[in-house]
Amino acid sequence: MQGTIYLAHDKIGLNENLAATIAVVLVSLMNFFWLMIFVYRTADGHRGRQFWKYLQSIVGFRLWELVVFYLLHELLGIHYLIASTIMQAQSVLMKFVVYNKLVFSSELQPNAEELAIHDVPPDLTDQ
Repeated sequence: MQGTIYLAHDKIGLNENLAATIAVVLVSLMNFFWLMIFVYRTADGHRGRQFWKYLQSIVGFRLWELVVFYLLHELLGIHYLIASTIMQAQSVLMKFVVYNKLVFSSELQPNAEELAIHDVPPDLTDQ
């Protein structure tokens, strides 16, 4: 992510905050696929449902990370690359817990019995 921020700011000339935002969006999209393939590959459940939960969780994470970056860089005057590193470091543990317990958890995925239709009245034409 720092490489993307560096390229967007130092090489392309974008504002530090815009560069951080672009990096966050790109990393977020790729991150789901890496998590699904390498970290939580044994997690049961519908991938579409997991992706939807992931998208919901990253909105909160990304907003939080941008707030932290802004506070560190703009208000405290910390260099933007250091602020970005601190921002990521503090969110790694939070993300691990949320992804493990809420996004890719097999316990939260409905099983076949829960998805089955119960108590369906017989078709009136079969009588």
